[in-house]
Parts: sequence; C-alpha cells; structure tokens
Amino acid sequence: MISLAGIELPAQTIWQEQFTSQGVQQNVVQTLGGYHKVFPKRLKNGINITLVFGENSAWLDYGAVEKITDLSTTGDTYGLVLHNKNFNVVFSHHAPPACEFSPLFPEGLIKPNATKWHGTVKLMEV
Repeated sequence: MISLAGIELPAQTIWQEQFTSQGVQQNVVQTLGGYHKVFPKRLKNGINITLVFGENSAWLDYGAVEKITDLSTTGDTYGLVLHNKNFNVVFSHHAPPACEFSPLFPEGLIKPNATKWHGTVKLMEV
C-alpha cells in the first residue's frame, strides 16, 4: 500500500530515488600539503522522495490530484506509507515545483473529472 496523508496512491507509483544513496553527507577539505581530509556524517533524515505517477502506469483521479495539490500549500508535515515503510515528509518547495500534474488527454483541461492524471510529487523526509 502506498498513501500520502491518508490518500491512497496507485501501486505502480515509482519512488525515483529509492536506490540512490542519500544516507551520508560529507565535507572535503584540501590540506596545504595537497592531501584531502574527508569528514562524513550519516544523515538521520532529509532524504528526497520523488513520487512519479507514470503516464503509462500510475494514474490518479482528479480528486486525488486536488487533495495532493491542497496539501502542498500548507507547509505541514504528513505521513507517507511507501513499500511498507513509514515516513514523515514535507513538500520540497526548495526544488520547485513541489507537485506537478497533467491530464492523460487534453479534454482533462476542460473537464478535469473526464480523464486520469499523471505527474510528480517532490517530498523530503523530516
């Protein structure tokens, strides 16, 4: 099950960074002697979670698009259940757009409920 703040999301939703290493941040300083000193620090949170609702696979109805878009305007923290893991997340407004959706068919711009939607949602664990 995949859900964001109680909104059920399609099972085909892709977590874009799922297998990208984001668990360590490091500073590198070059010494006067030409050597490098590396200072790694394990991150406890702050990983990026971009949810991709593919044009060919993970479609949302207009009601879900409206709810997610409304959530993105509050600045609050939300619960995300993704692949049997629980996360506390915020929308990534520092890397706009935090969410972006398009209708599968052009008539969705005139009659939003007439079609399904695809797009991306950018989140960050807190």
